[in-house]
Amino acid sequence: MYQMMPSQAGKAGKTGKAGKTGKTGMTDMTGMAGMGGMNFPPLLHTVHHCQIICEQMVTMMLGTPNVSARRTQILLLRDCATICETLNAYLARNSPLAQMTAALCAQICEACGRECARFPDQASQHCSQVCLNCARECMAFAGAA
Repeated sequence: MYQMMPSQAGKAGKTGKAGKTGKTGMTDMTGMAGMGGMNFPPLLHTVHHCQIICEQMVTMMLGTPNVSARRTQILLLRDCATICETLNAYLARNSPLAQMTAALCAQICEACGRECARFPDQASQHCSQVCLNCARECMAFAGAA
């Protein structure tokens, strides 16, 4: 695990800025070791969570006996996880393509969320909620241009 150097640890503690959300809505990472005072949009966390949930769902679905009945769901889960991974990278590096990608991510997350909602199991219902929330947040970010 990466550790702060003593001079950085003192600085982070004194500034009180590390990891707090500032006026811009971006998470202020000033004082965080190795981050160079970078800001990250709160959307980054939502999209990453959606990616992880979708990846876990794919793994779970592939181990079920009715995998063929879940073909569309599995394909959408994979697409959702992939676009979330791409958007995460764009957000992290402040890419000028982030808002455009967020609009596409919103469409794919919404389709995935609706497909997951069709299945009554608890995991699919939870995934549906995560994806639909991610879709709403991505659309809001995309519309902020």
